[in-house]
Amino acid sequence: MILQLDIEQLAPGVYEVHCQDEPPPSPLFSSISAALKHYGMTIPDDVCRFVEVRYDGVTTGTTAVARLANEPEAMARQLLALAAAVYDVCEDMASARRPCSDTAKQG
Repeated sequence: MILQLDIEQLAPGVYEVHCQDEPPPSPLFSSISAALKHYGMTIPDDVCRFVEVRYDGVTTGTTAVARLANEPEAMARQLLALAAAVYDVCEDMASARRPCSDTAKQG
């Protein structure tokens, strides 16, 4: 089984994690890496050995639960970098379309 963890930033320094097999309320964490480490340490091997972590519309793909416990900071940096890259691409695409639509209105 591959467990899905969805991390949502509620405010600066406040992250909520929705785990597909965990009933509400969802726990809160001070950082993405703290959330990853928590789940890496608490998910039993007999429940699952792999997870898919999602944050702000991106995922690093399927990874071993052990990686959550052993490399939470690296995984958090990877998620943040991916989310920032997607945001930048979307902003670039939006700004590239603006002149086209302005030109069409003038013509």
